Amino acid sequence: MGDINSFALRQAEAAAAKLWALGSAPFPFKTSSAGVIQSHIDMLVTETAIDFAIHVRRLLDNSGIGTKFALNEQFRRWSEHRLPRVTDLRDALNHIVHATEFEVGFLPLPDNASSIRGGAIGVVYLRTRTDQREEADIDVFSLASCFFHQVLPELDALSRPSTPQAVQ
Repeated sequence: MGDINSFALRQAEAAAAKLWALGSAPFPFKTSSAGVIQSHIDMLVTETAIDFAIHVRRLLDNSGIGTKFALNEQFRRWSEHRLPRVTDLRDALNHIVHATEFEVGFLPLPDNASSIRGGAIGVVYLRTRTDQREEADIDVFSLASCFFHQVLPELDALSRPSTPQAVQ
C-alpha cells in the first residue's frame, strides 16, 4: 500500500474505534445536562461517520476489494424503525458520503442497562437520504464491527505475499 493507503488505514481504524465506543456507550436521557451531552455526541458521531466512510471507501477502492461486507453485528437489537435498514457496507458508505440529509438516531435503553439517573439512551443508527437513494437507517456499531471483523482481515490477506517464501 502507498502512503495515502497507509494514512487511510490509520484514519479508518481510528474512526471505527470511535464508532465502536459511541455505538456501545450509554448517555444520559433526562437530566439537566443531557441535551448538552447529546448535542456533542451527535456532532462527534456525524464527523466520525463521515471520516470513516471516506477512508474505508478509499481503502476498498484502492485495493480493488469487491467483497460484499454485511452489516450484521449489532450491539443493541432495535426495531423502532420504519425505514429500510442498510445491510451492505459499501452501500452504507455511499449513503454517508453522498448524504443530503443526515441524522444520528438515539434510542432509550432498558432501565437495567445503566445506572444513569433519569435513564439512558444510546447511539444506535444513522438516518440518511441521498439524491440517489431513499431514506434509510444504518446501524452505527455494525459499521465498526464490520470493519474490524471483515474488512481488516481481507486487507491483511492482500498485504501478505501470495507465493510461499523460501526458508533460508
